Amino acid sequence: STGFPVYQQRAGGVLDGGLAIAVDSSGDVWSAGVSSNAASAAYDLALWRFDPAGALRPGFPVYRGSAFANLDEIDSGIVIAAGDKVWVASSQLFTGCASRQQALFRFDRNGDVELQRYWHNAAEDESTGETIALASDGGPWMLGRSSNTAAVWSYDRFGALDAGFPR
Repeated sequence: STGFPVYQQRAGGVLDGGLAIAVDSSGDVWSAGVSSNAASAAYDLALWRFDPAGALRPGFPVYRGSAFANLDEIDSGIVIAAGDKVWVASSQLFTGCASRQQALFRFDRNGDVELQRYWHNAAEDESTGETIALASDGGPWMLGRSSNTAAVWSYDRFGALDAGFPR
């Protein structure tokens, strides 16, 4: 088949970019990435969904506010689970916090958040989720950093952190 470019930019934004990609059971293409938010001057986590012909699905992209403080801190991973549940690994910068916290989201096919979990280490140092994969039972595994050290997290399919993690 012949490839084709697909473009989408947020109104007033200066940067939109996909960082991870996955294809669901219907052939729709999902991408998790970053979008500059002109209203807040922050970088939001963005989730795009395109049909197999490359058209942006109605209601997309969806945004999770102020995920990234600057362009040096962008990370995201995406994977599609059974039932077309979309798991996204990323980070979130909260008001009043000096560093990002690891973030795990599960979205439905409409882009609505079904589940969100955050994790940080006891020292309040930065923790990030950078890539994600699914175990055979449907639970997500996330690879990232905690206090500048590589770390892995294991969650059950309901989003609960498994005992003994992160490692």
